[in-house]
Amino acid sequence: MPPRYDAADRQVRPGTVRGRARREQIIAAAGALFHERGYQEVTLAEVSRRVELTAPALYRHFSSKEQLLMATLSATLDYSESVLLQYADRDIAVLVGAMVEVGLQRREIWTLIQREVRHLDAGDRRDIAGRYAAVVHAVTAAVVRSHAHLPTDTCHLIACAMLSVAGSPSTDPADMPRARYRAVLRAIEDSLLDFDPPGDEEAHDCRRIDRERTALVVEPKVARSRSAVVEDAAIGLFYREGYAAVTVDDIGSAAGIAGPSVYHYVSSKSELLVAVLSRAVAMVADAAHAALSREGTEDERLRALVQSYCKIAAANRELFGVYITETVNVPRGDARRLREFMARDVDRWIEAVMRARPALDLSEAQVRVFAARRVVTDMVRLERADDDRLAHVTELLAMTVLCAA
Repeated sequence: MPPRYDAADRQVRPGTVRGRARREQIIAAAGALFHERGYQEVTLAEVSRRVELTAPALYRHFSSKEQLLMATLSATLDYSESVLLQYADRDIAVLVGAMVEVGLQRREIWTLIQREVRHLDAGDRRDIAGRYAAVVHAVTAAVVRSHAHLPTDTCHLIACAMLSVAGSPSTDPADMPRARYRAVLRAIEDSLLDFDPPGDEEAHDCRRIDRERTALVVEPKVARSRSAVVEDAAIGLFYREGYAAVTVDDIGSAAGIAGPSVYHYVSSKSELLVAVLSRAVAMVADAAHAALSREGTEDERLRALVQSYCKIAAANRELFGVYITETVNVPRGDARRLREFMARDVDRWIEAVMRARPALDLSEAQVRVFAARRVVTDMVRLERADDDRLAHVTELLAMTVLCAA
């Protein structure tokens, strides 16, 4: 039996009120599916079933999945722009409230913008990137107006961190009542507005001490095995092109070998993806164990944990980009195992935060950890500062998110 809307939809035209309503329904359904499972895993047939249309009826509105993705990204940005830009010229506290509300009301926005844009053609990517940059610019300008004593580049970092915090429910939603969630996110955003980085001389001293304390997390320079070279080539390609767009021949060429030779090291492209993600998980876990095993106060161990994570992320930006964006493409059995390792890492952070800040309850600690890690992973992918400076700034911002009142 065909879906109930099929016959009626034969007379619908996209330009009519009814056609626009149906188009918005399709976009909303696609956005939810893309957010939940990733663009590559969703078919137009699934979208049509979600809105109770046949595929031919859906094709009257969108001729391809890529066109639907562009419409979905554009619509989600329409919403954030209409809210954030509306308040950008007002008091910063009003803008903060709007940012938090956008993140809670439309949780798919930030994931779609940061994970799925690369599936668009170059022109559409530029369009979305330009619109998102305008949002970042507006938030930065608001921070500049309220922080006249800080340089513009610092205000930009604060603005980016605030957007990351607002977007954290998109990738790591916490299970708590909406009003409580809103209050915790607002408190974190307020703490970022109080962020006061050290001066140049103090920052130099901090970085020198940090390098001495965290020498164990810096991997020694050793000759790379051929399998590691293949993994490195895959990381760069997966990061720049997206897993689905990369072929084994591409990986072989980037590694300086024939495509079929890749199979001497892995049995499939998916196994290679699992290998590079496992590398990231192992690096983070080893550094976390070293940080939490050190002598010192709970505050010092928490800082060492955050510091090690930031240093690894800044030194391995493409790997962390793959770590964040490509987990959705891991085969089911491997995905379960990787999720368990990732959850264990998050739990280490939550436990460290609660030991250092015993007044926090579990739910608030979770929100703060999700937000702090989102700040780090966003910045190492999007900012262009040198590794040492980026690691130090992300550490300071992450600690502010985790520990400020």
